[in-house]
Amino acid sequence: MSAVTAVIITTSIIEQLKETETFPAIEFINRRAREFASSGEFVEVSRWARGKPLESLIFIAGLNFCDLGLLRTVLESAPWRSPERVQILTRSGEAERFELCAWPKIASTSVAPSLA
Repeated sequence: MSAVTAVIITTSIIEQLKETETFPAIEFINRRAREFASSGEFVEVSRWARGKPLESLIFIAGLNFCDLGLLRTVLESAPWRSPERVQILTRSGEAERFELCAWPKIASTSVAPSLA
């Protein structure tokens, strides 16, 4: 039996390199994914939205046996171009709802649960 953690990352469109249409911070996180989960990787899904184009990027992942503390370490060390615009939502195992998670490099003055 596996324990899957669903993770959503939202961020600014600034994170996409226009020349190559890549996402350096997400690629960095995916290269290091085996440090915090046994399987899974982030994929960009904002392109599938209909109507007016989003002014943000949305990435999702289903991470098997995710260590949220190690995930936080990798997220904090990712080469974000606009870290203040990053938000992370997680839903572990059988939880019914996603939680908005704050982490030190990006945390605002709001009271959000920690990833640890």
